[in-house]
Amino acid sequence: MAPGGAPFFTDKQPGNYRVIGLICRALPQARILHMVRHPMEVCFSNLREIFNGVNTFSYDQIALAEHYLGYRDLMAHWHRMFPGRVLDVNYADLVSDPESSLRKVAAFCGIEYVPGMADPRNSRRKAVATASTLQVRQPVIGRSVPRWMAYKSYLQPLMEALRSGGCAVEP
Repeated sequence: MAPGGAPFFTDKQPGNYRVIGLICRALPQARILHMVRHPMEVCFSNLREIFNGVNTFSYDQIALAEHYLGYRDLMAHWHRMFPGRVLDVNYADLVSDPESSLRKVAAFCGIEYVPGMADPRNSRRKAVATASTLQVRQPVIGRSVPRWMAYKSYLQPLMEALRSGGCAVEP
C-alpha cells in the first residue's frame, strides 16, 4: 500500500536506478518501469538542466558520458539479477504509439489499461515535483529532429566518449 492508502505510487527520481536491488528486495511486489531513451537525448537533457550542485557529473561532457555508461551497465545488471521485474519502456515507441506502449505498461503492472492513460492531461494528481514539471501536463509530442542535433558541433566530446563506450550516437 502506498502513502495515503493508494494501491500504487510512483517515484521517478533519476538516481533510482542505483537502488533497484534494494527496492526489489524490500518490496517484492514492486514493478520497475525503466524509461529508455537515445543516449544523446538522455545526456543532452541532463547537460542542459541546472541541478543546483546535485548531479555534478552533468556539467562536464566526459563525466556525463561516463555516468551514462555506468548507468547502462548497472541497468543490464539489474535485468540479470531480477528477471521480469524491470520493464524497459522505449521513449520513441511511447511517443509514436502511446496506446500500445501503455498497454504493455499496464499489463506489466497488473492493472487494467484505460484509454485515458495515453494523455497525461487526464491525470488527477495535484502536485508534481520534478524537473519536468511544466511538461508533465502536456500532450506527448514527438520531435522529428532531436533537440541536441542543433548543438552537435559542440557535443563532440560527449559523442566520442559515448561511442568509445559502445553507444550509437546518431539518431
